[in-house]
Amino acid sequence: MLGELIINSLLLILGYAYPAFECFKTIEKHSAANAELRFWCQYW
Repeated sequence: MLGELIINSLLLILGYAYPAFECFKTIEKHSAANAELRFWCQYW
């Protein structure tokens, strides 16, 4: 049960939160190149 909670938490962090954060960070950076923006936002 505890192992399942840890695995689900890691999946949430690595699968959703990290790409969303990187996409947000790339959008906020005004000098972001289109290729970099496309790379991080293609996930969504």
